[in-house]
This record gives sequence, structure tokens and C-alpha cells, in this order.
Amino acid sequence: MERRAIAALLLVAFSPFLVAGTGYYLWQRVNRHSETKHSNIDRFAIASCLPPGITFQDRIKWEGKERTLEDVLEELSATCREGKIYDASGNELYFFEFSRPGQRNRNEEARWQRRHEEELEKLRRVYRVIEVNRSKE
Repeated sequence: MERRAIAALLLVAFSPFLVAGTGYYLWQRVNRHSETKHSNIDRFAIASCLPPGITFQDRIKWEGKERTLEDVLEELSATCREGKIYDASGNELYFFEFSRPGQRNRNEEARWQRRHEEELEKLRRVYRVIEVNRSKE
């Protein structure tokens, strides 16, 4: 009898901790940012402003490193206003998708590279450009 009473008493005494621990465990599994950092961007609003075919998980080259678009938008403290995405300074972000066509000779490659750089330079005068590479290498 005493064993059952002690077991019941322990169960009642520790049940709040069990419930809290289980809740915290489940919260961590659902919230994937809980182990690293909390997001300072409104993902749902920004997702609605992303161009078709662009996702948060796209890999882009940013400041010499390969990163996900989500990480870059987080770093820029991106916001969505009137269907457009802006950085913390108020500069509009432009997503420049490029894909390098298949095999070409050196002249075609140089011409493509020159056109690519000219177009990027024009865009950088107006926007903060994020390059999304769709090449199949």
C-alpha cells in the first residue's frame, strides 16, 4: 500500500515537469529554428512576394559563400511591401535567375558572359540584386 501511495505522490508531484518537458520537446521538433536562431523575418509575407519558382531553400552565392536564400533574407532583415521585397535599408531586392546553356565554344561563352555582366550592371544601379543560379553542372 505504501509503495502505491509513494508512486502516486511522485507522479502527482512530477507531472507538471513531465508535461512541460514533453511540450518543450515537441515545440523544438516543430520549430526548426529553435536550435540555431529565431527568425527576424516574416516568412509567410515574404513567401507571398517571392517570384514564381524561387524558394527559401534555393542555394545562392552571397558575398563569396554558398548559402540558402532564407539565410540571406534573414541577414538583410527583408520585408515585404506591396508585393515587393526590400532590405532593411529600403532597397528593393531583385532576383536574377540565370542558367548557363549547354556546350558552347569559347566565343559564345565569352559573349554570354559579357551580356550577363552588362545586364547585371544595369540591374545593380536600381536594385539590390540576388543571383539565383539554375545551371546544371
